[in-house]
Amino acid sequence: MIYSIRLTLYLILLFNICQPEQINFKILSYNIFGLPEIFSCNNNSNRIKKIFDESTNFDIILFQENWDYQKYLNDYFNNFNQIISQKTKFIIKDNCKRSSGLNMIISKHILIDSYDEVMFSRCNGWFSNANDCLVSKGFLYSNLKFDDVNIHLYVTHLDAGNSKKDILARNHQVIELINHINLVGSQNPIILCGDFNIDYYINSDSINDFLYKTDFEIVKWDNKSKKEEMIDYIFYRQGEEYKINVIDCKIYQTLIDYSDHYPIECNISIDR
Repeated sequence: MIYSIRLTLYLILLFNICQPEQINFKILSYNIFGLPEIFSCNNNSNRIKKIFDESTNFDIILFQENWDYQKYLNDYFNNFNQIISQKTKFIIKDNCKRSSGLNMIISKHILIDSYDEVMFSRCNGWFSNANDCLVSKGFLYSNLKFDDVNIHLYVTHLDAGNSKKDILARNHQVIELINHINLVGSQNPIILCGDFNIDYYINSDSINDFLYKTDFEIVKWDNKSKKEEMIDYIFYRQGEEYKINVIDCKIYQTLIDYSDHYPIECNISIDR
């Protein structure tokens, strides 16, 4: 009888030990339309402050187009580590308002082991074709550590517009992004978020080609019967040892009317 009890306890303990541990976190990816107020009546500090306030519910926040509201970040994200794009092609260096407008905001329980900021070498449009050359678009990259698990994280924003020159510039930017991803390697999981300005409903071939070249998977947060376009994406790639599980991914309804883009929330776990 005693032997049987001991054996049962041993098996329970062994079963619990063998169960894979999980890392769980929530991501928000959002193009916040953060241009200076002079360019749009919809850009106002109260709108942006609402976005920032609601975003504190997430572990990883990835903003695009935050060119004019960095001054409010510390008021809302003092319990987070912040990576704010600074690089610019313009004469005045370290200028957020002429940078890529990208932010990575990471909960302090997640270690940022290293990070990088890359500007795309090409753009199109100064005072036409979406004016993309008036800023310095590119991507932010970070290597995150959850205890013994490394995750590579990207946020990017590609050129807008549909002219031939827009498409050529955007295609070149995609190549630069792929080259960086290839340098990172395949050992650890990768998550890539951002505004690609490539509509999946119109030009899915371009997205599928990107998935093929990177071995990424796409998170389908959209519902085609209700949405007219999908240009904001979350992609991921499994690591050799650790696996990404997308538990749930959808539009964050609380902030749906606070930009001209959709706020995308994802609940993610990683088995280790």
